[in-house]
Amino acid sequence: MITLERLDWLLGNWSDYMQQPSSKLGYPSKSLCMSSGGASGEDEFEIMCDEVDTKCAQAMDSIIDSISQPQRTAINHVWLKVSHHYPTQSMDYEEAIESILKLAHKRGLQ
Repeated sequence: MITLERLDWLLGNWSDYMQQPSSKLGYPSKSLCMSSGGASGEDEFEIMCDEVDTKCAQAMDSIIDSISQPQRTAINHVWLKVSHHYPTQSMDYEEAIESILKLAHKRGLQ
């Protein structure tokens, strides 16, 4: 089962991902190059970590898309700072966290 600390990181990572500009026009952000085998660039590990973070954010986005609209609204309000406060928001947020924990566990996101 995912811990609340891990869920907090996953939601923070998702929030960062959702706030990035998405106007890349389909071109890769890094150019392709030939490698002679055992050599790798200095930033290969960072690139690999960024790719894993992106995959985690996309998985979390899919999970959030699958919860109810009130729960999604509460998550967006807390993590993306969108929409206004409404009376049942804290209850919807708690239910959203429970739903996300279950779905993340079911989908193997850790």
